[in-house]
Amino acid sequence: MVLYDNLIENNRRRIQLLEESARLLYQEWFVHLRFPGHEQVKIVDGVPDGWEIKSVRELLGKVLKKKKVKKEEYLSEDAVPCVDQSQNFIGGYIDDEEVAITENLPVVVFGDHTRIVKYIDFPFAQGADGTQLLVPSDDRIPRDFFYFMMSSINVANAFYARHFKFLKAKEVLLPDIKLMTEFSAIVSDSMSQIKLLRNQNRSLAQARDLLLPKLMSGELTV
Repeated sequence: MVLYDNLIENNRRRIQLLEESARLLYQEWFVHLRFPGHEQVKIVDGVPDGWEIKSVRELLGKVLKKKKVKKEEYLSEDAVPCVDQSQNFIGGYIDDEEVAITENLPVVVFGDHTRIVKYIDFPFAQGADGTQLLVPSDDRIPRDFFYFMMSSINVANAFYARHFKFLKAKEVLLPDIKLMTEFSAIVSDSMSQIKLLRNQNRSLAQARDLLLPKLMSGELTV
């Protein structure tokens, strides 16, 4: 069991490092404005030439929504993962393909109460505990760039208030499409590695959970 736990923890740390590396690159380019070629770009009132100031509300597109899954409906394992606003990347599972969101992926999940932001690039069911699904209205905006933009926004903690209204009111700097695409090309490999590591952790957890009852019952010995 310790071996499985160690492998899962090692993968979790690798995921954190990959995310942090991409997040630091986003901050370097789009917050500190030290993007490639910035020396030749005119900046007026903190806005580089060719960039725009937009509210988050202006950037949001529509998402096809389905039935939200209540926490008491969660299963420990099944076909469709449920994504909610908890710290856990996947809150649980549901045996109902009809509630799965399978189109317009990836999406960004924002926790209305917790302010947790998740990048979801697989079919999933939406948790019913205050999750908001976000996609850009402009298809030219890369989804990974959009995720790091949303996760970089500081929404103050209003405790158990709904925070989505505060997020939508925030203003962000929107770079030109070329620079967003260049950023996406760099971080896409990290995002693919993160997805692979999360899948590995899911398989490891399943194997561990299958072995544990057998070890406890004496059916297997170590």
